[in-house]
Amino acid sequence: MKQTTLSIAYLIAFLLSPILAFANTSLFTDATVYGHPEANAVGVKNGVITFIGTEEASRSHSSIDTEVIDLQGAALYPGFIDNHNHVFEAASEVGGACEVSAEASLEAQIPYLQFFRKSAKPGQWVIGYGHWLESILSDEDKHTPLEVLGNVFPDQPVVIMEQTSHSMWVNSQALAKVGFTAKSKDPKGGVILKDEGFMLGILLDNAGDLVMEQAWNSLQGKFNQSYDGLINGLQAVAANGITTIIPQYPHGINYISQNDMQWWLQQLNAIGYGAHIHTFGDGGVHESLDAIAAAKQAGSKQDFHKTPCTK
Repeated sequence: MKQTTLSIAYLIAFLLSPILAFANTSLFTDATVYGHPEANAVGVKNGVITFIGTEEASRSHSSIDTEVIDLQGAALYPGFIDNHNHVFEAASEVGGACEVSAEASLEAQIPYLQFFRKSAKPGQWVIGYGHWLESILSDEDKHTPLEVLGNVFPDQPVVIMEQTSHSMWVNSQALAKVGFTAKSKDPKGGVILKDEGFMLGILLDNAGDLVMEQAWNSLQGKFNQSYDGLINGLQAVAANGITTIIPQYPHGINYISQNDMQWWLQQLNAIGYGAHIHTFGDGGVHESLDAIAAAKQAGSKQDFHKTPCTK
């Protein structure tokens, strides 16, 4: 039988026992094997599936050193690969305990804020998360997000991360910590949202990251909390069948090669379309710019607009 590389064996081993994850040879028995209704056993050696079949037939594929894991009828599935995951932010207590509503409008967020106000330590940062940006920005609102947050927390800095992690909801004390005023220019890679010159209390990308960085650096034991959050996050994704995650890198990741991107840009231009390219890291940015330059040299007439993204 052809050997198939699959990381699900390490997933199950990780969930059942940390020691098993490092075993050279493992045999999973009494399993409901996805895609193989007649099989109930899977053998793995050095991360490679070497056997799929019945438990009786598996005996010839095991030895005295084989770790046998009885799944007691549980399902054995291929692992899922998540190519963009914020596992640390999602699981770490460093992200804060002030969880607002994901769907609530600006005014409807007030009870959530008031609840966390009761347990907030005077003078210290309040860190939260959970809302959607669109839900707290509406022409129908009587007050700005800055005013609403300031009314509940008038005397300590507050930063609340939006669901996508690309914006922060802050109050005046938080803005003062980084020196942002109504006259401030947007920092590189970020935007300070304003309405006719008045600050709204919403910071996009790097503008918000500058505030969150100060909030995180004010915490005691942040490194231990960060480590615990990472471990908790890895356990959570593993429990949901995700065996591989791709975090953010400083040098970029090739989802589409530069040559392929050049071809796509030229094909889109031929039918009158432009493209929205999401990049991060030096490598990804440089390859995208080179692909755009090549498309323009080939005759593309599409306008080029840059929207910085630091996530």
